[in-house]
Amino acid sequence: MPAAEKKLRGLRHGPYRPDLAIMDDIENDELVRNPDQRDKLDNWLKKTVLPLGGAGAKFDVIYIGTILHYDSVLSRTLKNPLWKRKRFKALITWPSDMTLWDKWEEILRNNDEDGELLARTFYDEHREAMEAGAVVSLVSAATLYPDVDPRP
Repeated sequence: MPAAEKKLRGLRHGPYRPDLAIMDDIENDELVRNPDQRDKLDNWLKKTVLPLGGAGAKFDVIYIGTILHYDSVLSRTLKNPLWKRKRFKALITWPSDMTLWDKWEEILRNNDEDGELLARTFYDEHREAMEAGAVVSLVSAATLYPDVDPRP
């Protein structure tokens, strides 16, 4: 499916209209800061995406994302009783000792262009201690750091 706010009205495959829309992370940090942009995206969802299935047709929508603002479109949607909702926490249990994570954040924030690389190196050197006690919700995401092989 096309990106958020792209033309979707009248979308068909031959005589068939869509019966499923999957929306994954349609909001970003910049968009959610602006109330007009939030309203514009909310209108796009309600007036363009939701009617795609056609009158009387079965049409399902799966909306996946992270709440980036208390008034984000995802947050609004989760409050709507007409939607079936499921929330998942990325972390079931936080690491036992957050001290090393505080140090990691300090390295990331205070080293300009090198911050990301230095923070990653710090994580690699202290991974076992940083992850001790943490329980993640997804088996495939069995690490607390992106793009790290979950196997020690």
